[in-house]
Amino acid sequence: MGQTADLVEIVSRGVQLDSAGARALAAELLARPDLDVAFHARVLAVLAQIEYVDANYAEAVVLAEQAVAIARIDGGAEALIYALGARLFASAGTPWAGSVDIADYYEAAWGMRHELENLEPESRMLAGHLLVEGVFSIGRMSEAGELLESLAGLPELRTSENRTLHPYLPFMQLQTARVLFFQGRVNEALPVVEAVLVHANQIGDPLWAMLSRCYLGLIAAHRGDRDAAISIIENVVDAFPDPRGYLGGAVYTLAAYAMLVAGEMERATELAVSGGGGPDLPYSQVADKALTYDLLVTAALSRGDLAEAEEWGIRSLPLAAHPAAGGLVEQALARIDLARGDAGPSAERAEVSAARARLTGRYLDAARSEIFRARALAAAGLRDAAVSGLSALARDGERDGLYVFMRAAIDELRKLGEPVVATPGSGWGMLSERERQIAVLVSAGYSNRVIGESIFLSERTVQSAVSRILSTLGVASRSALPGQVATYRLGEPQDDLPPLTARQREVAELVAAGSSNRAIGEQLGISVKTVEKHIGEILQRWSVSSRTGIASIVATTPESR
Repeated sequence: MGQTADLVEIVSRGVQLDSAGARALAAELLARPDLDVAFHARVLAVLAQIEYVDANYAEAVVLAEQAVAIARIDGGAEALIYALGARLFASAGTPWAGSVDIADYYEAAWGMRHELENLEPESRMLAGHLLVEGVFSIGRMSEAGELLESLAGLPELRTSENRTLHPYLPFMQLQTARVLFFQGRVNEALPVVEAVLVHANQIGDPLWAMLSRCYLGLIAAHRGDRDAAISIIENVVDAFPDPRGYLGGAVYTLAAYAMLVAGEMERATELAVSGGGGPDLPYSQVADKALTYDLLVTAALSRGDLAEAEEWGIRSLPLAAHPAAGGLVEQALARIDLARGDAGPSAERAEVSAARARLTGRYLDAARSEIFRARALAAAGLRDAAVSGLSALARDGERDGLYVFMRAAIDELRKLGEPVVATPGSGWGMLSERERQIAVLVSAGYSNRVIGESIFLSERTVQSAVSRILSTLGVASRSALPGQVATYRLGEPQDDLPPLTARQREVAELVAAGSSNRAIGEQLGISVKTVEKHIGEILQRWSVSSRTGIASIVATTPESR
């Protein structure tokens, strides 16, 4: 193998959780008598990435520092790009004291990004994605997105032996999905995640398949499909009961995040602590620690335990200076301030949290902070300011599929006594889950009477709902509805859908009829958890991310499916 191929092999072993194999290959390369300065630095850079993935964060920093020092001696631009990317990546694993050295590393790395264009395609791909990971890890979403765009068009990474898809490919593809998701571009992230899942399954990599499914659960949760999110996540957790290291912990952190958005607070805290390796969170990198502490603060406050929330808030303080974690720490402290009755300071902290998130392109975090800021402003008696912020969120949420935040904003506006009316053409996100089910059935050609009988509503109620749906989606008649539903569906049915088992088909039909998980379980004589498992398997087989997607396929495909 060539030098870059050797480096790709090290990283591939690492992301497949074969850290021992990765270290052994790195040691073999470092022991070569003809080892030159540039390759020495590059090997240390990718070895730092392996230690990071293994949750050895301090060791990752040491190796990355060595790589930078060696590259700066006489390693050239290529080696320095590798080394600086690794050093930025490693900085995300340990609390950050705002050292000027890290800021210098970022400025140096960002200033060299155009040098990537001069590298051979395989090295450009490896160095570029390492730099993306470094920039992403210090919270700079916009810059990470810009780098990913510059890497578009490179040949798809394949193995040198038989040209099959390379084990490192899902990692690189998921970077794009992660950046899009945390920028709040949920609709754009969905097809990328689905592609990652396909590739992970093709190469038989269960870890990256599970990470992909976690993102599908997150997307479903943010798009307001609570049941689909829970089903997806519980299936992932059942298949991965013992998370270890950074990547294993990341599966559970993402699972916890999805459960939080779905409203399952206690389950979210359980998963977050388990994924982090216990209350001290040794497996979690800094941003994930901050997210978990914010979650634990929220959970404690929901139980009325201010003292416990304050303890978690104190634990989060060492993370406050880290650029990827500071906004989350401010958010946790804002929650505590409001619980103490300090609404003014709480609103100020939430505003700082939102500003820091927007500054680095983390628009999803910004939206969450702005929702909380509005609550604090309302508690401080500043109703007009609260209404203004909430109205903006309710108006803009449709664009990127952030229905959960749009609905949260609408709920807060209603609590403030502010009338909220779905304006014509305001979109899918303004429909309730029941209205979405009716829209799917109307688009499939069913009459109001049949729809009413299938979901246990009167014909008059269905007629009223259809009128609201047509107005909200901005269409004049039922005949125009199928095109609109197709536009908004989370996942289009395929021509060659994988068949379901008889039991799965029964569950799918009841989902399409609008039955809850509990009602399905009672009708079929199975537990709610078994229903959730069946729904998760249906979502995966049919490549959709919501109950509405299941209903769409059931309504438009033959009974034999």
